[in-house]
Amino acid sequence: MNKHAFRVLEYDKVRDIVACYAASEPGRAEVLALLPAAELSVVSERLGETREFLHILGSGDHPPLDGIRDIRREVGKLAVPGRMLQPAELLNIAVTLGAARRLKTFFQRFEGTGKAGMSAPLLCGRTARIAPLKQSEDAVHAAVDETGEVKDSASPALRRVRKLIVRTRDEIMDRMSRILRDSGAQNIVQDQVITVRDDRYVMPLKPNFRQNIKGVVHGHSGSRATVFVEPLEVVEQNNRLAELRMEEREEVERVLRELTGLLARDAAAIGTTLDAAAGIDAIAARARFGTEYQGAVPELS
Repeated sequence: MNKHAFRVLEYDKVRDIVACYAASEPGRAEVLALLPAAELSVVSERLGETREFLHILGSGDHPPLDGIRDIRREVGKLAVPGRMLQPAELLNIAVTLGAARRLKTFFQRFEGTGKAGMSAPLLCGRTARIAPLKQSEDAVHAAVDETGEVKDSASPALRRVRKLIVRTRDEIMDRMSRILRDSGAQNIVQDQVITVRDDRYVMPLKPNFRQNIKGVVHGHSGSRATVFVEPLEVVEQNNRLAELRMEEREEVERVLRELTGLLARDAAAIGTTLDAAAGIDAIAARARFGTEYQGAVPELS
């Protein structure tokens, strides 16, 4: 079938409508890539998959299709040696693996004679390609929270260094607060606040601050009426805080590289799992479209 025939039949418009019924971006992409087939076996299989899904929906069951994320880029990165995935990317993979695992579990009820005598061999054949990678899934969830941040509990070293960061930061804030409250500093304090410049805690002071406080200047306001000063009393603690933050970054990177390596070993299986889940979602879209438009699955002769 050529492009002119597609245009005359408005095939793309129909395909776009069907794609709207997919629950995930990979499922939508699968629908949008669908082209008519001329081989009887292919057409029969596609119609058979849609028929099976319609029967399941008709029985009141609804396959769990939530949580399938578009991780095609992440899977591509896993195939490149030395690449390190970011926390949000690792989380996307773990969430998708969990969604695919639940999908596989759901369709296992329709293997053989199936639930209440109803079977779905074609759909079960697709979900059979979903790899059980719960250990990798759990490893990511143990280290990355729902917002895509690395948890303190990701490693004992990370928990330790973050506790030290909090303690050191509190000590700095406490000492600088005492300086701001000191009666001798009232005439040079621009605002009773502590802010951050160049990753170091500083105080906003008037330009004549040197009369009362010795410190390191980290810039000034646009009007030059305020100078941001790091008191010498907290320089050492700010240095220590910088060192701790560097330790934190190094430990976070170590955790991310370890998790990336764990997933990279199963990169091919993760890609296959995504394809299988997206394929099921695309079939679901066809079935839902058929239900919405009161369609019928034809018998082929």
